[in-house]
Amino acid sequence: MRKFSFFGSLLTAVLLATMAFFVLYFFVPSVSQEFFGFSYQSSKDAKELKGAVTEILEDARVPKVAIDEYLERMDTPEFQAKLSEAAKNGKEAVVNFLASAGDGIDFGSFDASQLGSKLSDGFSRLGSFTSRQWKSLQRLLSGALDSL
Repeated sequence: MRKFSFFGSLLTAVLLATMAFFVLYFFVPSVSQEFFGFSYQSSKDAKELKGAVTEILEDARVPKVAIDEYLERMDTPEFQAKLSEAAKNGKEAVVNFLASAGDGIDFGSFDASQLGSKLSDGFSRLGSFTSRQWKSLQRLLSGALDSL
């Protein structure tokens, strides 16, 4: 019978924990999201949400500088945690949260208070999104956009 030393046991435990993390991160995104607060799928979905929001803002003729500033705010972990919470409360909560994220940004052609209506109108034009963006939005927002 083979005896494990302290370092051998530690290395085995670290290796098993690392393998478990990567399996959860890549193959079980719902569990990864629940335990770690992030997953591979959620990062892809966030990228697709950024693409959809960029498309909406570009259609509204918003300056590139304002879009970039808005998208930078979407990269923060606090933003993504609050977005997850808003998604659980439905479409209106998501649109209101996305609109509140634009406070203090000069959108040029319209006031920041009109951002919510622009996003709501943009999300209602689902035909302009690619099927990949739409599926990602559905996953990310947990079906909050089904009522549109």
